[in-house]
Amino acid sequence: HAAGIFMPGDQIDGRVVIGADAPAQAPDGCVVARLSFGDGGAAVYRRCGDTIGRIAGVGDAVGAETLTTVESTVVTSGGGFVAFLGRLSDGNVALVRGGVGPLVEVARTGGPSPAGGVFSSLRVVGVRTTGIVGFAATVVDGRDGLFEGDATSVNKVLVEGDAINDGTIDSIDGAAMNADGVFAFVGKGTIDNVDGTVGVFVADARPPLPQVSVVVKAGDASPGITGGIFARFQNSTVPTINAGGDVGFRVTLGGKTSGAGIFVRRAGGSVEKIAATREKIQIALADGTVEEEALTRLRDPALADDGSVVVVSTPPNQGVGLYQAHAGSIAELIRFGAPADVGTATQAFRFLEPSAPA
Repeated sequence: HAAGIFMPGDQIDGRVVIGADAPAQAPDGCVVARLSFGDGGAAVYRRCGDTIGRIAGVGDAVGAETLTTVESTVVTSGGGFVAFLGRLSDGNVALVRGGVGPLVEVARTGGPSPAGGVFSSLRVVGVRTTGIVGFAATVVDGRDGLFEGDATSVNKVLVEGDAINDGTIDSIDGAAMNADGVFAFVGKGTIDNVDGTVGVFVADARPPLPQVSVVVKAGDASPGITGGIFARFQNSTVPTINAGGDVGFRVTLGGKTSGAGIFVRRAGGSVEKIAATREKIQIALADGTVEEEALTRLRDPALADDGSVVVVSTPPNQGVGLYQAHAGSIAELIRFGAPADVGTATQAFRFLEPSAPA
């Protein structure tokens, strides 16, 4: 059963909700999302059970400036902290932290990078339980990369050109971070003396010198698929990492197969196939029946702390669906066209992207 958390038509603080962006879920079940209102405004709200609280919105003060816009991506963690991007009244975009205490600025466009140069764009990727916010940034007159900060300082985690355990990193693309400060990202570098190696990496920002290692790389054998290899990692791919250090990712397959697959590299080192587009699997449907079908048009997964994976897929002749893979089986969560508990009796669900507590 799907239950609405933030729905069009809801009245919150005397305003009518007309839309909600992709949510972020904390381990305690609280859900945070940016909401759009009928009066043209937007704000970030958190719902814990039946309690709804406002985190931040247009017009709120951040230091000496005020928020003029709030962007759609939000992150949260078990510590109650929430982070998002917003444009300030001075015209700069700031990475803002709230949820616990007042709104504070972590970093801003035009601000100095600790690795040299000036931040020109920011992307929030996670927040630690302690309130330290992880983000990716492009830098003018400096090197792009991954950073962390709070209200007092910003620190480098990893930037392009840095040495890592197996070589050097040349580029950093889609990234995520868990609540302990461990990043997962798609990157390219010189690994084991092989230039231009593309793969999924992890960067543990907790030691004084962050530790970086390869999770999987292009050319590796794809487990569970005879003759298959990991052929290509798209720059747009954003891996997912849970509290235990498991890393989930989407990859284009090659070798003696084609299509794409969803895989998880467990913290112990083993790599597990979740689903691939060229194979049929048994799926437990919401009505209690089981059918054999192929999951196609796979999108980036979400990975929960218990190791289960939310797969976003479009089965043949059907709309987008969400599926849960756990302990070797896959079950339907909800599909496009399922009845919604909002609007008219014929209102149906469509999806942005899922979130799982991590």
